[in-house]
Amino acid sequence: MSSIRNKMLIAAVFSILLLSGLSISKSQAFAAASDDNSIKVAIDGNYLTFDVPPAVISGRTMVPLRVIFEGLGASVTWDSKTKTVIGQKQGKTVKLIINNKNAYINGKVHKIDVPPMVINGRTLVPTRFIAESLGTDVYWEAKAKTVTIIPLKAIKFPDAKLEAALRTALKKPTGSIMTTDAKKLKKLNLENKGISNIDGLQYFRGLTELNLNKNNIKDITSLGSLTELTKLEFKNNKVRDVSILKNLTKLIWLLVSENQIADISPIKELSGMSALDISYNQINDISCLSNLKKLEYFYLLDNPLRDISVLKGYKNLKKIYVVNPKTPDKLNQQLFDRFEKMDKKVKEVVASVIKPEMTELEKEMALHDYVVTYVKYDKVNFINDTLPSDTHEAYGALINGTAVCDGYAEALQLLLNAVGIECIKVRGETDFLTGSLSATRKDGTKWGMHGIW
Repeated sequence: MSSIRNKMLIAAVFSILLLSGLSISKSQAFAAASDDNSIKVAIDGNYLTFDVPPAVISGRTMVPLRVIFEGLGASVTWDSKTKTVIGQKQGKTVKLIINNKNAYINGKVHKIDVPPMVINGRTLVPTRFIAESLGTDVYWEAKAKTVTIIPLKAIKFPDAKLEAALRTALKKPTGSIMTTDAKKLKKLNLENKGISNIDGLQYFRGLTELNLNKNNIKDITSLGSLTELTKLEFKNNKVRDVSILKNLTKLIWLLVSENQIADISPIKELSGMSALDISYNQINDISCLSNLKKLEYFYLLDNPLRDISVLKGYKNLKKIYVVNPKTPDKLNQQLFDRFEKMDKKVKEVVASVIKPEMTELEKEMALHDYVVTYVKYDKVNFINDTLPSDTHEAYGALINGTAVCDGYAEALQLLLNAVGIECIKVRGETDFLTGSLSATRKDGTKWGMHGIW
């Protein structure tokens, strides 16, 4: 009697270990199979926690069975006699047999590439097959090394204007917009729709082209999961942080002019890019873009740049706009000399008026006063409508000594950035006049405006 009881106890313990994914021992073979312990699994944005890491076996992501089944809201049982895993949810029954490539969904056989397996006390099952069998969508995000599982559900949109535009695109005026609806769209034009919040777009993972131009968008975090995008536009918005763009490795077309972007480094590894527009932002360093050698069209007008030497490595450019918005610039030594001369002048001015003991405010005032003192407003050409293009640039102010408002603003921006003070150029328009002024951040939150002409 005692021996029978012991055998039953051992079988029960073994079953628990198989279901839970707890480790009995650790072999070198399994360690090699699960070498990439950075792989993550998320269900609708919630990351699953495993007591052992997911393993990639023959190209399939395998995970401990209980965590994945229960994470998807299914019950799971283990039949020790037949070595069968059984998961059930809402009328669906999924059966998998250890080391058997035949799996069953409601009794119907399905072939799977990699069967469930037990390795040193761990029971691993194929993530994609389990998730799709229970009615969810599965995506592999290579950059983040994440398996993302999206359950069937209604999508909530905080922005009513976004929802209205999507209903039009989907031709679905009533009823909930479901995650299955989101898969239907490949191209989406949301230009000038008055959208402020794009939360909900993260479910539209099939999109290859997206236009968000002329809205009021500040946060583009929701775009980080749209890894199939090849063309993305969000010109004329209020975006500052573009860090999520690093995930969009298939991008070949990115137009983000007229935002508030200062750091463009997140796109530095998007080497397949052929068209890029970063004009009218606050970008002062493009040296990080040296890998974008496939660029054919590059627009970087009206940014506080002092060094464009990285462009010397671009051999495929067909058109580039650096200084002149009306005609393409020629990527020649004359253009490089222009920026080198301006960089030299900025360094000279800083060296002449800035003292080490100065406070940030004193540095700001000293550079402001320099511009006011040594730059002349080009009143005659302004009145006669004969302004040379240089007067709109920092070059006109710093090298020629004459400028109009945007030249003043850009010159001060370059000087302040050179001493580590965050400064942006603010543009404004009326029916009869376009103007600019510079602004520096106060106390990390507020901006102080400079009127210097």
